Amino acid sequence: MAMNTLTLNADGTLDGVQMAIINKRMEAICAKMANTLLRTGRSGVLNSARDFSCCIVTAENRLLTVNESLPIHVLRGADMMCESMQGAGSLEQVVEFTAEARYPSQIWEIEVPLRSDRLEDEQALAGFIEDFHKTHEALFTFADSESTIETVGWRANVRCRLRDSINLSVESAGSGPEIAHSRSVYFPDTGFVEARVVHFDGMGPGETVDGPAIIESSFTTVVIDPGAKAERRPSGSLLITP
Repeated sequence: MAMNTLTLNADGTLDGVQMAIINKRMEAICAKMANTLLRTGRSGVLNSARDFSCCIVTAENRLLTVNESLPIHVLRGADMMCESMQGAGSLEQVVEFTAEARYPSQIWEIEVPLRSDRLEDEQALAGFIEDFHKTHEALFTFADSESTIETVGWRANVRCRLRDSINLSVESAGSGPEIAHSRSVYFPDTGFVEARVVHFDGMGPGETVDGPAIIESSFTTVVIDPGAKAERRPSGSLLITP
């Protein structure tokens, strides 16, 4: 197979003609990407509304070429996504590749983990086919090893570890706004009783509140039944003991 190559000038630069050739080649790649996504996308957002964009970024995560795209997608965002996929600033990065595949005429696909990031040769392809049949059998108790396989999608899942410790807690906002000290509340077993009103942000770690009580915050309200007890945990969660 013949391959076209470009030779740099003596000073290490490209002339105008060479730059035009490279630019058109990059635009053609983007156009093929967009056409493939349009023809294979199952969502109406893709194949009807064309609400997607395709672009090419450099190894340094800089925007290089775009196809007919929505500016909000590519002017700022493609570079940030590439940086995130490379795990910029993270302690550890894990990339897992999967394929969505099915037997012909099936109305569902199954997700099959890939052994590597690409199928480079016949051996890798045979391994993928074997993994598909095994996965299908594990899910549906049968496999058709003589059947062909249709691959309808490819996916990369990226996980980044941002810190060594995972002990997260809710930051206290202080004493919170002024609220009533008690409120008349109806309970089926006791009728109307005076329930203490406590603001969640004003509770310290380990502090307990005996029911009947009402614990209020900016995002929810928790009712503590008579005889029950609520404790704010060091993590910032609320533990209720009946």
